[in-house]
Amino acid sequence: MTVGPRRPPRLSALARAITAAIAVAVATGAAACSRQPDARSSPAPSQVSPTGATGTTEEVDGAIDVVNARIPAPAAGSATAQAEMTLAGTTGPDVLEHAASAAARAITFTSNGKPIPRITIPVADGSSLNTGPPFPDRILLTGLRHPLRLGQDVTITLTFAHAGRATLRVPVTVPVP
Repeated sequence: MTVGPRRPPRLSALARAITAAIAVAVATGAAACSRQPDARSSPAPSQVSPTGATGTTEEVDGAIDVVNARIPAPAAGSATAQAEMTLAGTTGPDVLEHAASAAARAITFTSNGKPIPRITIPVADGSSLNTGPPFPDRILLTGLRHPLRLGQDVTITLTFAHAGRATLRVPVTVPVP
């Protein structure tokens, strides 16, 4: 008679199914608890909350479409970041007159590397204005108060001459080479 290490008893098929169901329930519950509500799913009428990654188009008071707004993550230690987005007038030309964010001391506009006081948005059917590379117009967040992290949303308020004010939640994304 050979005596060896004792094998643990085998679980029945029912016991294995119950164990698997419990593991799935625990994993699902943990994932649900770690999720935060998505404020972008139902923005207030005056808020714009594009995700950047999904190709969303958001309307600002029916007069401006904001498409694919994002902030590519700046290099470590950088005090400047750049907001990229497409702006399209839907009811007539408009002008982006001002932008502000608590994340930066100032937001400035440039075209071809030179400061400009405002950005004009065209209205011709199918036309739009892109900001960020390789386009000449830029929206720069200068004097960042804290380092920006991937996945973070930065709140930016844009003021248009005709469409009025819009608050955007702009995601910080991986820079595109």
